Amino acid sequence: MIDDYGHHPTEVRATLAAARQCSFRKIHVVFQPHRYTRTQSLMNEFAHAFDDADTLFVLDIYAANESPIEGISGEILAQRIRDAGKQGAHYAASFAEAVKAVASVAQEGDMILTLGAGSVSQLGPMILEELQVKQTRFAESR
Repeated sequence: MIDDYGHHPTEVRATLAAARQCSFRKIHVVFQPHRYTRTQSLMNEFAHAFDDADTLFVLDIYAANESPIEGISGEILAQRIRDAGKQGAHYAASFAEAVKAVASVAQEGDMILTLGAGSVSQLGPMILEELQVKQTRFAESR
């Protein structure tokens, strides 16, 4: 479980390229776009920034005091990323949904990476707790 402040496509690509150099089996990313204006102006760059991720869960945009922009959302960004060829990109409508989703796909030896400049860093402890629950359920079922 790693948290990174990366919120610009160049930072995202660099972080994922570095992560790919490690010995993780798969890389699962939870990304929170930062600001509507940044997401709007960099939508095309974001569409290819996650190529090194195995799975991606895109949250709603962290507004940082900006007003929403029609046609710009986390859901639309996730669709744009899928349209660019990343079939493992999904929209997560809430932190709870993202936590459940990433914990459901993560396996031993995988990296879970939260990315963004907003409140996404709060997810780390929630994800670890969900992984512990998943591990306990698995152990009890054996």
